[in-house]
Order: sequence, then structure tokens, then C-alpha cells
Amino acid sequence: ESATERTYTLVATSSNPATDIVGGTAAALTLNYLNFGNEEDLKYAKALFAFAKNNSKAEADYQGGFYHSGWGGWQDEYCLAAALLYIATNDCSYATEYTSNDANNGNIEKPYGWENAYQAAVFYAPDSSGNKTSHTNTIRNWFNTTANNSSSGYYCGDSWGSARVNCNV
Repeated sequence: ESATERTYTLVATSSNPATDIVGGTAAALTLNYLNFGNEEDLKYAKALFAFAKNNSKAEADYQGGFYHSGWGGWQDEYCLAAALLYIATNDCSYATEYTSNDANNGNIEKPYGWENAYQAAVFYAPDSSGNKTSHTNTIRNWFNTTANNSSSGYYCGDSWGSARVNCNV
């Protein structure tokens, strides 16, 4: 089975909470709500986030380990969802969840992608986290010193599929 031919379905349960997948889905639905105003998207984003919040936190347990959560673990997608839900609802409980689970500081200098949503989480971070300014400066410094400073003029963050990394940057 190749990495793009899945023959199974992931179901999040209390024994396999898939916080990374549930958080990423809640973040995507919230972005869709913020862009298009579909109330149903926000309703389901909140429900998914509540599921993630109220169950133990863990990466998805699934077959074919290629697209695992990588550098970010479950925290990056969960924090991204919390940050976006805070923006969408102005409900301080989401800001609290962001701050309480903001444990990916070491991943801020890795580019945004399927294995690391932390730069996006920081970009949308609630101001009450107290970390947004310093983290945003860290991202800006990373762009200026790493992404914009390659000797060839083309940032190559990964030897396979470097265009995907550049598009994300």
C-alpha cells in the first residue's frame, strides 16, 4: 500500500483520541467559518474541539506511518484549533487551552506543513498567551535567516518535494 492509497478509515474514540487529526479538522472547519460564515462549520469545529479537550491527548494510532504528526505531536494542531476558535468566538476558554498546551516552542523554527502546524498556531495565537510577540519574532527571524538566505536563492527545507515547503513558507 502506498502512502496515498489508504484502505482504512480513522475513527477517533476515547481509546484512540487522535487529537492531532481532530484538532486539525477543527482548525480547518474554523478557518472555513471565518472565511465563508457557515455556522454549521463552527458548530462542528466546536464539537470536535470539545471531544479533543475532554479526552486524553494523543496522536492518532493508525496504519502506514508516513503521514504521522511528526515534529508537532498533537499540540500544534490542537493549539491552532484553539487559537482559531478564540478568534471566531472570542471565548476565553479557547485562549486558555492554547496557553495550557503551547508546548511546541522548539518546532517554531521548522516550516509549516503536514508534520508541523506550529507556525500557523503562533501566527493566530491569542494575545493573552503572552508568547505571541516573542514567537512571532522568532518566526520572522527564521524567515530572514533561513528561508530567505539560501545561497542559491531557493530555500530547500527538504530534499524531497521542496516546492511544497516553499509554498508553505
